[in-house]
Amino acid sequence: MPPVLVDTNVLIYFYDNNTPKKQKRAELVLNRLREAGLGRLSTQNLAEFVNAAMRKLDPPMTAARAFDQVALFAGTWPVFDLTPQIVLEAARGVRDHKLPYYDARSGQPPGLARFR
Repeated sequence: MPPVLVDTNVLIYFYDNNTPKKQKRAELVLNRLREAGLGRLSTQNLAEFVNAAMRKLDPPMTAARAFDQVALFAGTWPVFDLTPQIVLEAARGVRDHKLPYYDARSGQPPGLARFR
């Protein structure tokens, strides 16, 4: 199995006590990817996580805890930068294949699968 870019929603579900089924699934997926050494994140994931955790979780995650979690993610998982080339590839996916931008722009280097 190739390395997998984890969707930000999976990270959020891991902390969402209001969706126990999704939380359990996120826990299983993240643990499996971590144990296999296959999980990857992007800088976009980290930024989206902070924003969503502090705005969409109920109760919202504190800024201090969001900071700590991003530091933990960055220390645990390889993190890829979002580059202009990735944005251009996503725009090409929108233009040529009519994909929604955020589905096309996964922030992934070539050869990296996406898990959602």
